Amino acid sequence: MTAAGTNATVERDPNGPIHGLHPGEHRDPRLRFFVLTVGGKPAGCGAIRELEPGIAELKRMFVRGEFRGRGLSRVLLAGLEEEARRAGVGVLRIETGPRHPEALSLYRSSAYVDIARYGEYVDSPDSICMQKRLPAWPLQ
Repeated sequence: MTAAGTNATVERDPNGPIHGLHPGEHRDPRLRFFVLTVGGKPAGCGAIRELEPGIAELKRMFVRGEFRGRGLSRVLLAGLEEEARRAGVGVLRIETGPRHPEALSLYRSSAYVDIARYGEYVDSPDSICMQKRLPAWPLQ
């Protein structure tokens, strides 16, 4: 799934930066990877990586082309947010770019707000960074 997401990014912007998972990062205990299945088939994926206590980043969120248009991106995002909340994350961040208008629309309609570029994206002029404050777990 990650390769499919990377290929879709390259197709949209072959000269743009790709901020994905780094070699060996799959062994990082701060990273948790999830797969969304539909009818037993992998339909989408995403990861949560802790940046610091209480703050995490969504990585490689992607829904396969054949499953798009069914609202699964919103389902996947909600599931990743729930997993982050259960892990004690209060702030969830994400990086995307101007060539991903569907992603920008999804995040903004899900209460993510633009923030200054952070971490590895500070010097990336094509990066749009966003974050959302999550309610504490369990909900009161």
